[in-house]
Amino acid sequence: SRLSFRHRRSPLLPSTPLAIAVPITATPPSLQDNTADIDRLKGAITSSLPATVQGLRVRIPFSCVPMIARQFRDAGFSGSAILQVLPDYLELTEFLPRQPEILPGIALDLGSTHLEASLLDLLTGKSLAHSTAINRQVEYGTDILTRIHFANKDNGLQVLQQAVLSSINSLIGELCGEAYTLAEE
Repeated sequence: SRLSFRHRRSPLLPSTPLAIAVPITATPPSLQDNTADIDRLKGAITSSLPATVQGLRVRIPFSCVPMIARQFRDAGFSGSAILQVLPDYLELTEFLPRQPEILPGIALDLGSTHLEASLLDLLTGKSLAHSTAINRQVEYGTDILTRIHFANKDNGLQVLQQAVLSSINSLIGELCGEAYTLAEE
């Protein structure tokens, strides 16, 4: 099945995906062209954007600049720029050495008693797997107020955090197993 997870406020077409993978080939630096790697990458992305997102500003979170610059250089200035499509701009989140076939992501509904999640291909919006699980925080209180009181005791907050992380990690493992099984069929 195909889930439609799209931006409600996006000025773009309704079929704009959550993320895009833009193939990039940039000219390596030389003595004649010593443009910084990150500026070289931004320029290559801007000139390679698909029509549906042309004109949107490309933003790179400052904390990601060193990692992305290294990925770009290590890939020989050629590969795939992974961009999150946001309402007013594109955010570069990663640079891969080759174009991905799928770009997996998790949509998670964290409820007080249950979790529900879908494993999605962010490039197409296609649902790869779907599942639910019990929120293991219920062991420390079935309602939120009881858990708030529990969190205020000794290491209660860390216990609750570990319980929900354990639930989420198990659910992700189940989704990946289901998607792998479906891919094999």
